[in-house]
Amino acid sequence: MIMSTAATHSPAALARRDLGARQAIVIACAAMTAIAIFDVVVDGKLGTLYSVGFILIAVTTPLSVDVRSLFAPGILPPLLMIGVILIFAIVAPSAIPADGLVSSAGTLQRLIAGIIDQATALVVGHLLALGVIALRIVTAPD
Repeated sequence: MIMSTAATHSPAALARRDLGARQAIVIACAAMTAIAIFDVVVDGKLGTLYSVGFILIAVTTPLSVDVRSLFAPGILPPLLMIGVILIFAIVAPSAIPADGLVSSAGTLQRLIAGIIDQATALVVGHLLALGVIALRIVTAPD
């Protein structure tokens, strides 16, 4: 009988597969950009799909890095949100839903409107990411 070794990995062996902070940030930025572009292509604006994708990325990034590299995923969610919305405020301003905002609104106004529109996702995603980080620190082997 041949026994699978995939189920017998020790926590130390699994920890060797963790990403570095730089790798995790690059992957998170690429994934967030892809989700944002897909959301804009599907319905013309950053909406629910973007919010859900942001929360999932904010939670999974601290799960993928080494315990010694948890600072970067801890500060990533607000920076990721600001970065993506800023890019869309410059490149495709109509993709940022802003009720009551004039069509001639500038980049800064669109950025602020986009962040306000996505505030719930930002708060939920960042709090969940910080919770995952705390859990990883508490349960980390010595």
